[in-house]
Amino acid sequence: MNFLSKKSFLIPTASTVILVAGWFITSSIATNKAEEKINTFLSNSDLQSIVQYDHIKASPFGTVTLDKVSIKKESLLTTIEKVIIHHYENTEDAKAFDIEAIGIDDSKGIIAITRTLAHETAYFKPTLSHLRLQVNATENKGSINADYNVPHVAQFNLSFDLNNTKPILNLLNQKSKTSTKEFAFSMAMNGEKALEKVALNKANIHIKDDSGMERVVNLFKRYNTTPLPSEDIEKAQNKHYQEKIDGIVNACLSNFNPDNQVFIKVEDTKDACHNLKDFLLLENQSLTINITPEHPITIDKLLGGMIFRGIRGMLYQKDNIISIEFLD
Repeated sequence: MNFLSKKSFLIPTASTVILVAGWFITSSIATNKAEEKINTFLSNSDLQSIVQYDHIKASPFGTVTLDKVSIKKESLLTTIEKVIIHHYENTEDAKAFDIEAIGIDDSKGIIAITRTLAHETAYFKPTLSHLRLQVNATENKGSINADYNVPHVAQFNLSFDLNNTKPILNLLNQKSKTSTKEFAFSMAMNGEKALEKVALNKANIHIKDDSGMERVVNLFKRYNTTPLPSEDIEKAQNKHYQEKIDGIVNACLSNFNPDNQVFIKVEDTKDACHNLKDFLLLENQSLTINITPEHPITIDKLLGGMIFRGIRGMLYQKDNIISIEFLD
């Protein structure tokens, strides 16, 4: 190898070594900063005794990964193999985070839907679940997106588009100025007032069953039916469950009846209600519900209206999707 060829070989090799070394150095610095921030956050939030992790690492691009995370409170325990913080922002004018939890073992933990659908409806230990949660809020706009996959139970996809999220930002900004107890009291006292201003633009809820619904239905039939000695047990259980579902469908049709002063019925309301019926009877594996107000509707009015029937709306179905549109 002559001098020129040696030189041409050494230059890229040296560059690679420098880049690799620089990567490890910057990653180490980022990891130390991330660990300091997370520990400070846990301490300030009085969570250091509840949330623990084994190892942390961070990339120069801002991604932070926590290994072997445990969340323990009293007798409840949730363990997560890996938590990835893809993005985090906490300023006066904006709050945002994108967090992914991989390998969630919640059989004795804090997420109720996992315990009830996976643990209590099966004889096997629930398969580890996966959650990705993205929240973004500024003074005027906000969004929440969640993907939660529980193998052998169901996959849930939720998205909410919000308006005027400033009241929520104002509440969250109080956290840096008060103790955790004072902040919790403020949230309890002022949370309802904040929801009077935050408005929903649209929402989408999608559920894809992965045998969890079947187990829930079987348990309902088994423990909510007491047949007479002369009756066939299976027939009596199926009849009782069918009657329950028919009651749900009739309530759906009644609420969206044209004579009802609260809701307005459109031509395919019947199809939409029966789409829900098919899911509950295990004839459809998935259920999608779209909520689209004619104009943004405040969260408190939406919730209060649903409970006390103080809002008007219409129900319809298109492409096997149930849509609810609230009207002024």
